[in-house]
Amino acid sequence: MIKLKSLVKEFINPTNIKTIEEKGNIRILVPSSLENDKIKEDQLKSGEVDLEKINPKQYLKKNDIVFQAKGNKFEVVLIEKNYENLLASSLYFIIRVNEKKMNPKYLQWLLKTEKAKEYFEKNTSGTVMKIVRKSTLEDFEFDCPSLKEQENFQTLIRAFENEEKETLKYLESKKELIERKILAKYEVK
Repeated sequence: MIKLKSLVKEFINPTNIKTIEEKGNIRILVPSSLENDKIKEDQLKSGEVDLEKINPKQYLKKNDIVFQAKGNKFEVVLIEKNYENLLASSLYFIIRVNEKKMNPKYLQWLLKTEKAKEYFEKNTSGTVMKIVRKSTLEDFEFDCPSLKEQENFQTLIRAFENEEKETLKYLESKKELIERKILAKYEVK
């Protein structure tokens, strides 16, 4: 068993930023800007902040993992491309892995497994809003396959995610077709 902290370059605490709907000099990742572990760019919030108060390492970049540590769920998102001026809200920890030891996609998947969710659920504090402490995240233990095996698993995970996305699109199309057929024959008031 190995602790997550031994595979990570750094765990980054985001800066608390005031979000503003229409203006701002940065974009902020918030729960409403995520859907199915992906960023909905049109749902990113704007923020106004003194850029000199932001540590450059807090900007999200490709292969960062964003772990929601506050709230009612533990969402884990892999940043799959570089964004300009994108910060995570204070609800998240940013995990920057040592890519010589850990595949970011594999770690994202691992942190979303039922076993991981059970671990975080068991080790939260707070009743209304659950909170995962940084030390809890750092001390998450697991058997770590070789980097080559992680890359093989990544291929499998990505294939599954693509298949899942296509299946969901197909089911949504089928649902719409059935609704159109029924509504064409029977009026609904």
